[in-house]
Amino acid sequence: MTLKLLEALVENLGLTCRSGSPARIGTMKAMEFDIRRANASDANDIAAAHLDSISSIGALFYPAETVNDWGAGLTRDLYVKAMERGEVFYIAVGAIDGKPVVLGFASHRVEAQQHQAAVYVRGKAARRGIGSALFRAAEAAAISAGASSIHIDASLTALFVECPGASASASQLSQNSAKTSSSE
Repeated sequence: MTLKLLEALVENLGLTCRSGSPARIGTMKAMEFDIRRANASDANDIAAAHLDSISSIGALFYPAETVNDWGAGLTRDLYVKAMERGEVFYIAVGAIDGKPVVLGFASHRVEAQQHQAAVYVRGKAARRGIGSALFRAAEAAAISAGASSIHIDASLTALFVECPGASASASQLSQNSAKTSSSE
């Protein structure tokens, strides 16, 4: 999707930040990170990054009840079992506040002969190119597995826009219809 098309989509949908400011397209300062394929020993860190993404970014866009429901059950075992079923995870590793951490993750899986991908990034790591890099890793895995198309599991926070005046961890959309979700 081109930048102009995305800007037009944001404007036509009338999307706003929770503060009431109109949403806009934007990015934050780049962050250093490495991407690698994850293994079972990374499962706790994946769970922590997933929960952070949902609670810091999702909370800006969805009601607390929805965010709490999404976060329930995010344990190490969830990711280990997914890996055992063949889901491939990639993690971005970098630092937040000087401490090494999993900044986000992407996954690729095949369900009912359909290739699927998802990407989650910690709030403090959002808008720094990490999600895009992680998606490219999942996309490459899907292509190498024979995918001709990929279903992307995404909520409305996946629209890459920025709320003016928001902090780096709050650079996501808010919309009145809080329980809406979309996939591409």
